[in-house]
Amino acid sequence: MGQTSRAGFSVSKKAGNAVVRNRLKRRLREIVRHHRFRPGLDLVFTGRTAASNVEFGLLSATVSGLMRRAQTLA
Repeated sequence: MGQTSRAGFSVSKKAGNAVVRNRLKRRLREIVRHHRFRPGLDLVFTGRTAASNVEFGLLSATVSGLMRRAQTLA
């Protein structure tokens, strides 16, 4: 395993059209960008249909809590 952590993002077509899916991926990328991860992790974030309608603050808090529970933060 390398020393850098990587994150991938996947959003199903069920979440909406391309504009909606790309917006959700951009929001997730921005949230992840503000966190420091333990080195060597490969993370995959799957945007669910309901996440496309959530406010940014709630989405950020939810993702941050998930990363703390998974113990991925440095």
